Amino acid sequence: MNIPGVFLFLIFLLGVVPNDVTCKNRPRRQLPWNTQPSPVTNFKTLPAEMLPFTLQQCNEEPDILHAKVTCGYSGCYVECADEYRMASGLEGVNLHCDHSSGKLTFNGKPWLPEDVACLPYCGILGCLHGGTCIEPQKCQCQTNYRGDHCELPPDNAPLPPAAPVVYPETCKDPEFPVINAEVTRNGEQLLVRCAPEHEFSIGGTVAFIQCRAGRWDYPRGIFLSGGALMCQEMKCQPPCQNGGTCLPGGVCDCPYKYWGATCGSLRCTLPKTSQLAHASIGGTSSRMKIQCHPGHIMLSNKRTETILCRNGLWVVPRRGYLVDIDVKCYANDLLESVKSTK
Repeated sequence: MNIPGVFLFLIFLLGVVPNDVTCKNRPRRQLPWNTQPSPVTNFKTLPAEMLPFTLQQCNEEPDILHAKVTCGYSGCYVECADEYRMASGLEGVNLHCDHSSGKLTFNGKPWLPEDVACLPYCGILGCLHGGTCIEPQKCQCQTNYRGDHCELPPDNAPLPPAAPVVYPETCKDPEFPVINAEVTRNGEQLLVRCAPEHEFSIGGTVAFIQCRAGRWDYPRGIFLSGGALMCQEMKCQPPCQNGGTCLPGGVCDCPYKYWGATCGSLRCTLPKTSQLAHASIGGTSSRMKIQCHPGHIMLSNKRTETILCRNGLWVVPRRGYLVDIDVKCYANDLLESVKSTK
């Protein structure tokens, strides 16, 4: 390589490059203090309605006459007092909280007082012939009409024609959610059966809902606060043990070989019949009394003995586990000879 020639060539290039583009004369670029890549700053400002909203709590607590209102973060539950019901016939409804606006809603819309108004209940028939239910079970009748439901016409008025028969088909199929239960419609009735090992909160496993005057007559005590029909798991306190099944009323049904309030005790078998040849026995699975027949006696010189069941084995109090000779009855005249051989 011709090193002097290369050196001269480089000097030539430096001479022909304009001074305004050399590194020395170029303006220095203004760098930010933070030399790390920075986020894009030329974004457009979004309108306020497009910005992400924050969850708002519904602080409103409706004041509903003749109702109990219970509120929480998710909304409020309105439950009518006894002898009051809503226009839909239900005892209570949920008002859900719209957390984007902080307002209570009913069926997806802002709630209105008429949606949850608790009205006096005058029975399935209500008030007939234009009467008005002004108090629970009290109708205000039109002029000259009488009766608990204004069913009696004025004395001088002709009897009205017979009311048309309302067939159960006028009741629509129910739309309430069902939890741990099965609902079957049979004509004018709904038959509700709880799933195995479940019961209603008021007890029982079967309920009937009647269709009357085109509306379902919902009984109290089988619906949740959210309007769902629910059977809850049976609970025995304390719980059943050893595979026992909890029955309605909180009673344990124990499998074979177990007994007791919680099926926690192992059942004892009856003592051998050879021990009881001259005795009578009676009692329960946990405690029995053995009594010798007249003219007979036990080795302990007693005519009666009580035995207790402990974890599947019979125990003689203060003596230990039962053995054959403990409760065997001998004739009085043979007892001494038996003792001499023991």
